Amino acid sequence: MTKKRPVQTTDEAKPLTEEAKRRKKKTNTIITVASILVAIAIVVSVGYYLIYVMPMHSILIKVNDESIRIDYFLKRCLLNGTEDVYGMVTNVTYEVVIKQAAAEYGIVISEAEIDEALRSAAKGSNESISEAEFQEWYGQKLYTSMLSDKEFREIIRSSLIAVELQAYLEENVPATAEQVHLHYIYIADYEGALEIQERIDNGEDFATIAREVSLDTTAIENGGDQGWVPVHALTGQLEYLVAGLTIGEVSAPFQLSTSSTEDTSTQPYMLVMISERAPSMEVSEEYMQVLKSRALNDWLEQRLSTQTIRFYGKGTSGGYDSETQAWLQYQLTKMRKAAGLLTTTTATE
Repeated sequence: MTKKRPVQTTDEAKPLTEEAKRRKKKTNTIITVASILVAIAIVVSVGYYLIYVMPMHSILIKVNDESIRIDYFLKRCLLNGTEDVYGMVTNVTYEVVIKQAAAEYGIVISEAEIDEALRSAAKGSNESISEAEFQEWYGQKLYTSMLSDKEFREIIRSSLIAVELQAYLEENVPATAEQVHLHYIYIADYEGALEIQERIDNGEDFATIAREVSLDTTAIENGGDQGWVPVHALTGQLEYLVAGLTIGEVSAPFQLSTSSTEDTSTQPYMLVMISERAPSMEVSEEYMQVLKSRALNDWLEQRLSTQTIRFYGKGTSGGYDSETQAWLQYQLTKMRKAAGLLTTTTATE
């Protein structure tokens, strides 16, 4: 019986030559290098996403169940041409609150109304606009704001909802309101105002002194008598002050400011007094327009207290803070440069 010879392996059958060994080593090296490069690419891609993409997709504002991402928010800043990111946070928040209330007031905006609003904006003061001119205008708006067509149209929808809500609220402003018979004197400096307050407290006539010293030239004729004024038609600061005055009481000297950032250093001081108060009186046409102009803001102030609103930030506080503001400002500057709205950037990371 013939014995079977053992099967030889390839290496045993044919030893590798030196050239083959070099080729095999080179192939292994290439495979190893390629693997390393792929791994690096993955790490770089993940790092880029984590550093540049993911933060832009993060939520900045959440109103009830609707979220506003950072990238969309910055686009809105571009569209409005503003660098006031904090002010834009407020505006976008109000916009969402108003939009969410549309159904409650039966407000529905059609696509045709959006088209009409867009063409009206593109036309401006011109009598007409061609289709080519409109497309050029609209394309430029999308390019410089980096917004999509859908996003841009939704912004127009929100603005139209606000207009209709404003109209509804104006129509429903009550015809009567609490009013006061208001008197005032303007004095240049605080010490002078204190002296005038003391003179009136000691029994001197308010109107006589107003004609004598008030910086307001109309006081020469009316003695500082403003007449009947709805309490809510006054500015917030003055409304609050008047609400606490009794009949015939003169207020302490104060400077009237319309915003928290306003410089009051050059403003005169005021003294006010109310001679009568009516819990309900018909509002004059002049002051009705003032109340109507405040209707939407009044509605927003009341509405905001019932909404769940959350602001997210980049800092350790977790909310909107100075660190978040600086980061948003920097990102906005980069986007403005990318959109051709800024030739140089002075922002630093």
